[in-house]
Amino acid sequence: CSSTFWRTKDRKAPHNLYTSYANLAAKAADRSYATVPVSSCPSFDFMTADDVAALTLGGSSELTIPYTYKEVTYRWDGENKNYQRYSAGNLHTDAIDNSTVTADNVVVLYQPYVVMDDGVLLDMTMTGGEGLVLQYGNAIKINWTLSDGKGFAFTDAATGETVKLIPGKTIIQIAGTDQKANYTVTSDEGAAE
Repeated sequence: CSSTFWRTKDRKAPHNLYTSYANLAAKAADRSYATVPVSSCPSFDFMTADDVAALTLGGSSELTIPYTYKEVTYRWDGENKNYQRYSAGNLHTDAIDNSTVTADNVVVLYQPYVVMDDGVLLDMTMTGGEGLVLQYGNAIKINWTLSDGKGFAFTDAATGETVKLIPGKTIIQIAGTDQKANYTVTSDEGAAE
């Protein structure tokens, strides 16, 4: 697969591996993989414009995931109505245009994993579990599933209702079941998951 991926010298492995849609499409054609139109691909459930207009700003202004090597934090930006991403306490910026990395939805999926190869590779089978969706100041504890042909489904852990995402940028963070995210709230609901 060396023609499909490339590494850069500005970052340490494994965080310097890249590919492109053109490379992936060429490799799929070489291997005679079946292709489907994008409209047939699994998708998230998204809110309608009316759903978004009816949102009430919640009190969750910050979420931190305590990864072993580098803590990741998302902070609410009231002016732009999204979350800014921080890595190890530093504002995360795009390496190409230096813009701030932001998200309208932050999804944290808790997943058991096994560390392999001297701590370099992780082995995980993703089918479902607990998690968290952070959007418009609201932290929603979720149950999630991942199934062939249907993709991800998120349901509110308290009500069982489908959790829809705000159209826009979504960042999905996978965290170990022992790396529960902490989030701030301005109400009495509690500050840690």
